[in-house]
Amino acid sequence: FYISFGGVLTFKKTKKQIEVLKSIPKNRILTETDCPYMAPEPKRGFVNEPAFIRYVIEKMSDILGMEYDDIESQTLKNAMEFLGI
Repeated sequence: FYISFGGVLTFKKTKKQIEVLKSIPKNRILTETDCPYMAPEPKRGFVNEPAFIRYVIEKMSDILGMEYDDIESQTLKNAMEFLGI
C-alpha cells in the first residue's frame, strides 16, 4: 500500500503524520493537494490548487533530510507505479 501526504503535513501542530512519514519506505510515499481544501502553509486559508504541492514536498524534504528534487522524483515514480503508467 501507499500513504499519501497533503497540506496537513505542513501545519505547525502536525505530529502523527511526521512520525508516519519517517517510518515508511520511500517507495510507498505519495503527495496530494486535497483540492480545494487543506491548503499547505504558507497558503493556508486559500483555496488549494495543484501548484501548492511544492510546499508539501518542501516539508517532506525537511523532515526526511533529503533534497527536494529527490522527493519529487520519488513521489512521481511512486505515483506512476501506483497508476500503472
